[in-house]
Amino acid sequence: MARTKAPEKAPAPAAPEAPSADYLPLRISEAETPPPTRPAHRPAPRKAKAASRLPTRLRKTPAPAPLAQIRRLIAQGELSLAEERLRQRLRAAPSDRAAHQLLVGLLLRGEHRDEALAQIERSLARLGNDDKLVLLRARLLVDQGQAKAALRDLETLLARHPDDRAAMRLAAALYRQQGETRRAGRLYQRLTALPGAEARDWLGLALSLDEYDPALARVAWQRVLTAPGLTAAVRDYARQRLEDRP
Repeated sequence: MARTKAPEKAPAPAAPEAPSADYLPLRISEAETPPPTRPAHRPAPRKAKAASRLPTRLRKTPAPAPLAQIRRLIAQGELSLAEERLRQRLRAAPSDRAAHQLLVGLLLRGEHRDEALAQIERSLARLGNDDKLVLLRARLLVDQGQAKAALRDLETLLARHPDDRAAMRLAAALYRQQGETRRAGRLYQRLTALPGAEARDWLGLALSLDEYDPALARVAWQRVLTAPGLTAAVRDYARQRLEDRP
């Protein structure tokens, strides 16, 4: 059946950026044992020649890992063949977490969002849990206008990983859209308390605090002006907000 391209949808909301507000497993080596001792009066037997010592050019080299081959196909633009090989891989190794993630990413690359969402559901049913896939599902649910379902996924992620910046930013933006500015503000406060906070984090905090704590909002707007990566439009808007305040 021909795959139809999903209609264009609005991108997932990100923290506001403008006034109008994206194992080698441990290998257990064999224990080395000392050579067997021989009586002194018996000479050691001559060492037999190697039964077969193949020239270097004839020695077998290990085959590339399945996913390495598939990634090579993707890099070469052979996306349909890569998808087919990924599905074959999952039939042979249904618990291959990396293969599940790669297949979903490949579907998203082809803009097959509905199919990607269905694949995420199948993958999570098989794997039990996967934080990367849960975050992707949340973004796709936002695309479909299912903000509450997306927030459930994000809250689950944040319960396990309280400092997950991507989950915090998306959840905070959704809370602001839903009018839950205090919950959004708390998330932005956590984001700005982490090392390397970005301008968008301070901007989200300032916009949220505007709704319920003007004094703290002024401090946040001042921090916006000194945050790295600020666009000219946001800088001008932050200055205007400060001028409008006593």
